[in-house]
Amino acid sequence: MARFVSRTRLLNLINTTFKTAPIRSVSMMRTHITSPHTSPVNKPTLLNSSRQISLSSITHNEEKPRTDQTVKEEIYTEAMKLVTEHGWTRKTLSLGAEAAGYAGVAEGLFNGGEELAVSFIQKCNDELVVYLKEMATIQENPDTKVPQSEFIRNAVEYRLRMLIPYISVWPQGLAVLHSPFVLKDTVGISTQMLDDIWYYAGDRSTDINWYTKRGLLGKLYFSTQLSMLNDQSPDFQDTWKFLNRRMEDIKVMGSLARSLSSVSLPQGIAEVGKAGLTSICNIAGLGQNRRS
Repeated sequence: MARFVSRTRLLNLINTTFKTAPIRSVSMMRTHITSPHTSPVNKPTLLNSSRQISLSSITHNEEKPRTDQTVKEEIYTEAMKLVTEHGWTRKTLSLGAEAAGYAGVAEGLFNGGEELAVSFIQKCNDELVVYLKEMATIQENPDTKVPQSEFIRNAVEYRLRMLIPYISVWPQGLAVLHSPFVLKDTVGISTQMLDDIWYYAGDRSTDINWYTKRGLLGKLYFSTQLSMLNDQSPDFQDTWKFLNRRMEDIKVMGSLARSLSSVSLPQGIAEVGKAGLTSICNIAGLGQNRRS
């Protein structure tokens, strides 16, 4: 009977048993059943959650130490080349694993297409932070500094443009990201993105404005993203026009926040209370005529 090993020994076995073996075939074994003609030495397997992964089929041409994370990175890179054809699915991961030089069954290292989608938005946000840091450095120069609202608008467009190569399957991606299995991760990554944009835009508020600004930016980003899904214009020009219109929300609330911080609370309420209520209602879509 085949010998089963724990997940933590997977990469060690790959490096020691197969480190010089070329890729000769792709085999998949999702059950405990092995061929009666196959010896336990030649067919070690791994129990990965509820999946069985055949170590004999997870081979690679390169000779280098591997961890779960490095293998997953290789599979992710190849899977993202296939996601527009096969969606955010295990099939994409399986084909990605084969393209990376492993057996398709190595997709078991991921928790399905949900983890693929979560990894994608996390990597997009990591790239966004690099961009934000560069732009924040430019902001330090008075000659190249732009208004805060323009900084935020450019950051939102930069982040949304990362979706363009996958826009045809992004509706499915959004559905996957709202799966109960990864919803907590999705919310955490999204809120961190909003905080990063405001932080590098120069916001250091610690009062109620902190929540207000990030809430408004969240609506700005996600409403523009939905507009983008239906945009058929060249280079998504209609989306960027929509973004420009929605930026007025950020400008209005920024003005209200500055007004409240510069006067006493009673005076501030008296001066900007009515305007603030009207703006919040408009932003939330209240009081607007609805078509039946």
